[in-house]
Order: sequence, then C-alpha cells, then structure tokens
Amino acid sequence: MSVMNMTGRAGGKWPLKLILPCLWALMISACGGGGGDSGSESNVAPPPADNVIIDQEETPDPIAELKNLVIADDFSFTTKEQVTLTVSLDEYAGQRAYVSLYSDYRLLPSGEYYPIADSRVVAGNLQQGQFHQVFTHLKQQHNYLAEVWLYDLSPPLQRELILNENTLSW
Repeated sequence: MSVMNMTGRAGGKWPLKLILPCLWALMISACGGGGGDSGSESNVAPPPADNVIIDQEETPDPIAELKNLVIADDFSFTTKEQVTLTVSLDEYAGQRAYVSLYSDYRLLPSGEYYPIADSRVVAGNLQQGQFHQVFTHLKQQHNYLAEVWLYDLSPPLQRELILNENTLSW
C-alpha cells in the first residue's frame, strides 16, 4: 500500500487552493462575532418600576396650548412682500440712463457706496427720466442702494433708499 501525503496523492504537496480557504475559515471563526454587549440580556427590556405615579398636571398638553394661541387678523405668515420702486429724475429725461437696485452694499470712507453685484434686485433703462418696477423682497430688508448710470461715462448717481409702506422712491 502506498503512503499518501496530505493532498491525497502519492508524493504530492498540499495544493495552495485548499490551504487558503482552510486558513481563511480558521481566521474568521477565531475572530468571533461583531462588537456589542456580550451579555445575553441585551435584548431584554428592563423590568417595570413598582408604583410609578404620573402627575398629569405637570405634563403640558401642546394641543391645548395651541388652542389658546391668538393671532391678529392682519398678521401675515409670509416672509416676502411686493415692493414698488419708482425713480423720477426729470432732469435726465433727454439722456440715456440705466437703473440698478441693490440689497447689499457698503459705505466707503470716501462717502460713496460700493454695491455687492450679486445682490442686484432690479435693473432696467430709465425712460424719459422715469423708472417703475415691482419686485418681491424679504420683509426684513429695509434699505437699498439705487444707482443710475448715465451713458456719458460719468460716475453713477447713488442714493440709499429706505422702504416706506412697500415703496422705494427717488
């Protein structure tokens, strides 16, 4: 009878494709399961407390509190509203001009304003010295910068406008 080695073949060696899966299986089983509580009581609910008394008067009822809420009839839940911009510059009626309105701007030490370009809300041509536009704004915004650019390459005319009853006027 011939002596067989570990491969089952006479004179051969263990093939690598049999050794690796066996080692892998040993490593996995030796590592054990995942983390967590090793105790067997991890899924068991705690026992109920004896003689627990819940005081109903101490826990407020949110529905009852909402029923007592009073809102004025003229209150608006929206954060936006319509604003009318009116620019009336009769002295520039015969000239071409362009109007821009900004919600974000800075006052420079020179006394001029620096508008933040991304905050431009309204823009358009001044027609015979007049400009009228309605736009939507956030209610917390009250001050705006208006610029009128003349096509003669002069610096823009600038004015800070303050919202008054949903109207901005120059």
